[in-house]
Amino acid sequence: IHGRFERLFPDGRPTAERAVDLSEQALRDTGLSRAKTLSVLDLAARSAAGRLPTHRRMGALDDQAIIDALCQVRGIGIWTAQMYLIFNLGRPDVMPATDLGVQKGVQYIYGMRSLPGPRQVLHRTRHLAPFRSAASWYFWRASERGRAGPEPPAA
Repeated sequence: IHGRFERLFPDGRPTAERAVDLSEQALRDTGLSRAKTLSVLDLAARSAAGRLPTHRRMGALDDQAIIDALCQVRGIGIWTAQMYLIFNLGRPDVMPATDLGVQKGVQYIYGMRSLPGPRQVLHRTRHLAPFRSAASWYFWRASERGRAGPEPPAA
């Protein structure tokens, strides 16, 4: 899908200014769902019109301001905005508490009987600030270990 999407642009580099001119069908033909197509078009329109901060401008904003701006775009919610903060802006203190993998990792690491909700995750991980982005990676890995069952006893 990614390669087909890039091929819609003459130099293979998508820009908002070019994306706003794409038809819904052209985007659908890349393999995008209708929902993702509408999200791409909304993101492009907002970006091209200057209603969304640029990547560079976002670097100067605080995390909540970025989340608020991104969540105005159709199809972008808090989880997507948090992933952008972690993986695109390299923000060090983001805890994606609604992420199921993080919740399962917290459950495994802290030996909880039931899956914690977002509030419990935030409460349990507050002591990890200002490095919760790195901690979330460990929770994702721990959730994989938790699926495999308990660790065997040492020999």
